[in-house]
Amino acid sequence: NPTSGVWREWSLRKPYPYLMQVERLFRIDHSAQIKHIKAGWRREYSNEEAMMKKKLEKKTIAQQIIRKLKQRK
Repeated sequence: NPTSGVWREWSLRKPYPYLMQVERLFRIDHSAQIKHIKAGWRREYSNEEAMMKKKLEKKTIAQQIIRKLKQRK
């Protein structure tokens, strides 16, 4: 599984609860995982303007994961 190294690397931090499903979803479909991350942001932060900075940090981490996955294709 080409994504297992990425998962091990990020699972050490597990920054967000809903990313704990990353490994299973990556094995199924990258786009499904991206949608899942975005849905998680909406659920967690839809009414929390004070959390915009955290949201941006999450987006950056997600983008790094996605970039690594694309490099391994």
